[in-house]
Formats: sequence, structure tokens, C-alpha cells
Amino acid sequence: MHDASPKLGDMSTSPHHVPSLALVRHGQTDWNKERRFQGSADVPLNATGIEQARAAAETLAADATSRWGSPWDVILTSPQLRARETAEIIAEHLGLEAPRVVAGLKERSYGPYEGRAYGDLDKETFTYLFPAHLPNVEEVEARGKELGILEGVESSKDAGRRSATALAEALQRNPGQRVIAVSHGSTTRCLLNTLDEWNISNPGLRNCDIRYLTPAQEAHLHHIRSALP
Repeated sequence: MHDASPKLGDMSTSPHHVPSLALVRHGQTDWNKERRFQGSADVPLNATGIEQARAAAETLAADATSRWGSPWDVILTSPQLRARETAEIIAEHLGLEAPRVVAGLKERSYGPYEGRAYGDLDKETFTYLFPAHLPNVEEVEARGKELGILEGVESSKDAGRRSATALAEALQRNPGQRVIAVSHGSTTRCLLNTLDEWNISNPGLRNCDIRYLTPAQEAHLHHIRSALP
């Protein structure tokens, strides 16, 4: 959702807990800078975004060495260009194989709003489009659909379920490995809210923010994996 200079590394995990998963938002694009809805559009990183991805790679490498003494094994990515470019930069820096594309990590779809500037919308419409910080997210989005505002827009909880399931499936294919997953602002926030059972404790992510999963979040993701066919 929001663009910014790098703010890297989530220190919420215990120093004794070695997280098996790091979630990374892609680097900045011109549409981030212009505050436009990107959604399913394929927009490349700009120069700032490339530098942010390099900084994120350095943070991931440093944390793996100094905090946990355990390297990263695999990097996954959304299929969209801005995420793939970010993942490729990180993979090269960490000496990992090429990023593996996971379709379910794609950005939440914003339908007819994609390409439009945030400032073009009134406050009410904007609230209906970005309700993931609200405790009554389902009620807000249901009302938005009734009003015709959210026609063609993916719901927050659908985005959370879809991305959590896709990530769980990908981790099943990489048992025992430490994984980096590069995705998008809205999708990652919805994913984290899903893992936290929508207690709405997750702030928005800035470009190339990193979130290491807590034990509780990992446990919920494991629960999702165990429920898969």
C-alpha cells in the first residue's frame, strides 16, 4: 500500500527462535512513488526499489549469520515483475537458486482501480478498498459490495486465505528448509492477519520491509499445511 525508503527487519521474534520463514515486500516502483493502485499490473522496480532490494538482501544475510547462525535455503516469489525482480536480487546476493514462482503470492486484485492514483478517490471509497486494519473487515467489505464500490476487487480475507494456502503448499514441497517469500503490501498484510486469526495487529508494510514469522504464526501455518489434502 504505502511506499517509503527501506525499513528493514522485524525484531518481534525471540532471539532464541529461529524463524523458518521471512516475508518480504517488493521494492519501490514508480507507481508506488506516484501512489497508484498496482494490483495485478506488472510494474518494474525503479532505481530506489533496486537499492531497497539490495539492502533487504544484506539484512537477510546479516540476520542469518549474526542472529541465528542458520542460512536461508530457498526463495519464493509472486509471479509479478516487481516481486520477481526483488527476489532475483536477493537470491543473487545470498547465493540461492533462482526464485521459485508461487502464483498464490500475487498481489490482491483491485479490479477497475488499478492504475488510478489514491488521491483521485474519496475517503469513503479508499476505506472500503483498504479495510485490513479494521476489526469488522468483512462487514466493511460487504457494505462496499452492496454499494458497488468493490465490484471486481478481491476481498481481504480471500487474499489472506489464498496466499496462506499457497505458501503452506510451497513449504510442504520444501520440508525443513528456511524460506524467503517475496510478495506485496496488501497480500502480505492479509496473509499475516490470517495467521494471527485477524486480530488486526499487523501494520502496513513499507517497500522491502521484512517480517520474520513468530512461533504462533508458524504454528498456524503448520496447521494449514496439516489440513491440506
